[in-house]
Amino acid sequence: MTQFFSEAGILTAALLLADIVIRGAVLHRDLAEYIVYILFRYLLSGMEYTDIDNEKAYRKKRKQVMSGSMV
Repeated sequence: MTQFFSEAGILTAALLLADIVIRGAVLHRDLAEYIVYILFRYLLSGMEYTDIDNEKAYRKKRKQVMSGSMV
């Protein structure tokens, strides 16, 4: 099973590297644009906080994040 995950990780990394090269060399896009896209997609998809499954947990986590960002 570990071999499967390592092969999948290598394949994913190779595809990501190829995508970055194509965006930079062929499309002349900045790398920051790609990173911002990934960041927003990650945040908006809900992958960051998978343990939130109800309204109470959402409010508690939102309060923690807001208090942490104020500091």
